[in-house]
Amino acid sequence: MAISLFCPEMREEFLRRQDLDPVCKQKLRGLTFRLVMLSLDAPGNQDRQMAMNLQGGRFINIIYDIQPAPSELRTIPFDSKRYDARVMAPHQLFVELCQGKIDLMTIIPKIKIEGNLSKLMGQIEGFVGFIDYLTTMDIV
Repeated sequence: MAISLFCPEMREEFLRRQDLDPVCKQKLRGLTFRLVMLSLDAPGNQDRQMAMNLQGGRFINIIYDIQPAPSELRTIPFDSKRYDARVMAPHQLFVELCQGKIDLMTIIPKIKIEGNLSKLMGQIEGFVGFIDYLTTMDIV
């Protein structure tokens, strides 16, 4: 079943798989981070934001916000008290990353990252595992 990137069905799939899928548990093991991902110009002329809280490799909370593009999501100041980092990129770039067509090192110069970069880099292995896990999902 195809899952639209940064939509409610993606949230439901994350929450379902984290308890059932041993690969999910392995890939996300130990990842503790509060991350906002903002996908610009998604299908349907939308900006899609997914804010997630991972603690010890488990999704604690995932919140979505979908607005017509260009939206205020692009200009709202980053809230470093609630989140560790925000990543902003064109939707197609996120899709290609999640489909395994490009890797993390290729995408980094093409995205905007705000927040605690040292914490992000300190957990790079967990993020690589998270992205690798995303490639097992049928994301469109």
